[in-house]
Amino acid sequence: MKTKTTVIRKLLALILACIMLAAIVACGKSDGATPDSSPPAGGAPADNSPAGGGDAASGKDTISVAMTQDSGTLHPHQNTGTDVFGIYNGMLYEPLWLIDNHGELIYLLATGYDIVGPDTMHIYLREGVTFSDGSEFDSEDALFSLISWNNREGQQGIFPQMDMEASKIIDKYTIELVLNEFNINLFSQISWLCMFDKQTYDINSLSVTPNGTGPYVLEDYVVNSHMYVTRRSDYWGTQPKVQNFHFLMFKEESQIVNALQTGAVQLARIPFQDVEFVQSLPNINVDLVPCEDQQALMFNISSYSIFHENREARMAVAHAIDRDSIIRAVYYDYAKKSVMPGPATCFDVDDRFYNLGIYGHDYDPDLAKQLAASSGLDNMEIRLINNGDSRIVLMCEIIQANLRDIGVTCNVTNLDMGSWVSNLFDETAWDMCIDYSWAQNLLYSGNLRYMIRSMSAESWKNYDWVGHDRAMELVVDGPELLTTIFDVDRRKELNLEITRLVIDEVLWLGIVDEVYTWALSAELAGDAKDYAGDMKLFFNLYYA
Repeated sequence: MKTKTTVIRKLLALILACIMLAAIVACGKSDGATPDSSPPAGGAPADNSPAGGGDAASGKDTISVAMTQDSGTLHPHQNTGTDVFGIYNGMLYEPLWLIDNHGELIYLLATGYDIVGPDTMHIYLREGVTFSDGSEFDSEDALFSLISWNNREGQQGIFPQMDMEASKIIDKYTIELVLNEFNINLFSQISWLCMFDKQTYDINSLSVTPNGTGPYVLEDYVVNSHMYVTRRSDYWGTQPKVQNFHFLMFKEESQIVNALQTGAVQLARIPFQDVEFVQSLPNINVDLVPCEDQQALMFNISSYSIFHENREARMAVAHAIDRDSIIRAVYYDYAKKSVMPGPATCFDVDDRFYNLGIYGHDYDPDLAKQLAASSGLDNMEIRLINNGDSRIVLMCEIIQANLRDIGVTCNVTNLDMGSWVSNLFDETAWDMCIDYSWAQNLLYSGNLRYMIRSMSAESWKNYDWVGHDRAMELVVDGPELLTTIFDVDRRKELNLEITRLVIDEVLWLGIVDEVYTWALSAELAGDAKDYAGDMKLFFNLYYA
């Protein structure tokens, strides 16, 4: 179950950098100097050019990319379609930095940083950057933008370790970022946060007309159809090589393969059932990449659900699900059955985490039927929601059939991406859902913290369960916050402690550890993978 060498090397570099930063603070140094070989690098301001450089000239001027999710809005705060986020982050808008497939920082709107205290860093901003409307980017925009990500309308804040009141502007191109904690996910979290123009910021106008600093501007957008972007002539950095990107939305998976065959798209994440066929096509390369995503079944344990204070009911469902059948029917054996409540590709786990509890003894319909009867589950109708993705819809149908076999009625609701988040955080709207168990930076510590703090309508945080107080102590309250511990061995021990609590209570059930199934035209060159192996750095692509 170990991840490949390149991923381990990448993660080692990330962890090493954090450890070195912690050591710098402990020694009282403020110059931020770290060896160049230990990314992400801090220290004095740098003037790294963003990836995707080179001459703009090319034999072809358009790359078309297949997409499957559209939130119906162009505002990054409201985006819930994960496969389109690379359009916002790095193309139309830009963060302070991105992290590439080698774990190295690609400085964009920042040029460097210094660690100036145990909870404080200075971030130096690039001069001469303008938004697409011509206004200048500076410290006011950067600080406003970071704060805005914690004030998303109707959604969770995603930069909770920022002390929004204490953080401040030092000068026109320097901000002081004060942290509630120095989190090991800090660098990757910042890489997700697009920068906005404070003076013109308006949630309604940005929903239809983006105003970012990125190398591309919107040319045309039709909801659930397409998004066309074209290269900016006044971009602050090195011009990307390709003039236009066309992002085409597909509702039917068969259409994606047809589009690859005909050359209508040059890049697509392909359905699992078509991997073998696409591998046989001439001039198409298929890249299968283990990733940070796990599809998991979440239980709502709030007082609005049958699963509230009902571990037996959760156990009944877990034993009823035939995960091997899901792997075959949905993933055509190109993914792995989960062996723990988080992706097994994570860096800070080991063999002790695998096959504990329900993960070592999962599909048992006879036991599931007994537990359904004793818990009262067989007299209830339970609600299972999903985000409408075709793979997840099929997974829910299999779960529905599995539960029917043990006498449990399960009503499945297939939502669209626009209504998914509002339903997900409404604890009155569902009993179970399928969602990602997500390991940012491929770090399981971050996965645990994200899940317990934020997911399942926050019911795991807000309601009692065996182990609740200890889990809250480790991932929410302190005194030793899980994701602030740089010693990997120490963090593994605490990870294992929480894992056993989560498994014993069956707070969620990891179903499948996914892989990315990307197909690319053989004409394309450039590495578009981010730190997790996903194709999101589209601006790096060009025709060879």
